[in-house]
Parts: sequence; structure tokens; C-alpha cells
Amino acid sequence: LLQGPMHVNDLMKRVTVGQSLLSHHLKVLRDAGLVLAKRDGKAVLYRVAPAMADRTPGQSLDLKCCQVTFAPVTIGKRK
Repeated sequence: LLQGPMHVNDLMKRVTVGQSLLSHHLKVLRDAGLVLAKRDGKAVLYRVAPAMADRTPGQSLDLKCCQVTFAPVTIGKRK
């Protein structure tokens, strides 16, 4: 989500968990205020909450108590 808003189906292509578990984790992140969800037709579009996004989009999260920085990730085909 640091790269931009995504639907669950798009997220599932990038992670190795099922839809049910992914939706559960997204709910936990929403409840914690880390991500926002917006209805997009029949789907839901998720994005990082603006208060959590750092000034370097796609690289880190500002959790107010600390800052989490992510290394660049190359996304390829699963084997």
C-alpha cells in the first residue's frame, strides 16, 4: 500500500496469504488507524492513512512513536 491504493485482489497478487486472512489483517490495520478503506463499487480500495505516510512515499511509515523504513522490493512471478 505504500506504493499506492489497492484492492484486495491486487494485494493478493503481492502476498502469499489467502483472501480471508488478508481481509482480517486489513481490518486490524484499519482499526489501528494505519490504513483507510473506501468503497469502490463492489470492491474496497485500501490506502495508507495520510497521517501514517512519511514524506518519502513508498519508503516508510511514520508511526509517531517511531519510523519504519522499508527496503525496495522487486516483485516477480511466484514459483
